[in-house]
Amino acid sequence: MHPMPADSESQSFPTTRWTLVGRAEGGGNDLAVLLKRYLPALRAYLVLERRLSADVADDLLQGFTASRILKQNLLSRADAARGKFRTFLLTALRNYAADEARAARAAKRHPADGKLASLDEAREVGTSESCDSFDIEWARQTLANAIEQTRNECQTNGRPELWELLRVRVIEPAMNGEPPPAYEQLVARFGFATPVQASNALITAKRMFARALRATIGRYADNAAEIERELNDLRAILAQSKGT
Repeated sequence: MHPMPADSESQSFPTTRWTLVGRAEGGGNDLAVLLKRYLPALRAYLVLERRLSADVADDLLQGFTASRILKQNLLSRADAARGKFRTFLLTALRNYAADEARAARAAKRHPADGKLASLDEAREVGTSESCDSFDIEWARQTLANAIEQTRNECQTNGRPELWELLRVRVIEPAMNGEPPPAYEQLVARFGFATPVQASNALITAKRMFARALRATIGRYADNAAEIERELNDLRAILAQSKGT
């Protein structure tokens, strides 16, 4: 995986409950918040998984938003009992892209103005069940949000050394695929008396991050069981991404 930027909460994907989905049906700010949190992962799917150019992906997302979400009120058909909202949204995008691909092929056969339809580049979208890039983007932004929340909590509590220890000993080695530095190297660097003290501090930092991660997922999961399922999904996605 690539290094994860420290996105702000307003940019994270996704951090919303089903109640926000319901409110977003009416448009306005709730819909804007919802789209801001989901569109980056949908765009990643189109560009990385379906190999579309950035311009074509942006055209598809703009058309999907205008045609399906706004005009056809797609959100009114979302149902928490039928699965995850992000899966519902991705399926709807696939269907829309497939419809646009068929229209583009028809326009190519019978162009009204003698030009090829630009969206013909999307002809293969919707034919595959793979959504690795979509899931990885979801996992990346979920982790980024939890990391940023942990950093802010450490700073607010006047414990910046906890954040730095977590960053140097856990986060950066995980992102870069490098072994973590020894505790002996971190004692003087971060002002700990002994390696044991540094180790205990890292345990505290890890617990803070675990709480932040659960809180991030809890913003769009409805109950404890769903939070556990999402955490399992997150672990599986990250494990798979490291093997690719």
